[in-house]
Amino acid sequence: MTNSHLPQQLALLSVSGLLPCPFCGMAKLARVTRTPPEGEPEPICIQCETCGATGPTATTHDHLSALWDVRASTERPA
Repeated sequence: MTNSHLPQQLALLSVSGLLPCPFCGMAKLARVTRTPPEGEPEPICIQCETCGATGPTATTHDHLSALWDVRASTERPA
């Protein structure tokens, strides 16, 4: 059996200091990580614990946070 067939563990770790969820406005957020059977935890995304919305994926925790805090422009072109 190869490692790719072994289960991975997923974890939700509460985070603070980020902008609230752009969908529900709540600030209860978690960093989703997975840990391969023989490896270090790998970041997956930021998830709102209230509505379940998730942000983009990234390979580092700092990049996850930066991507979560990006918001679309509300300005409309003239």
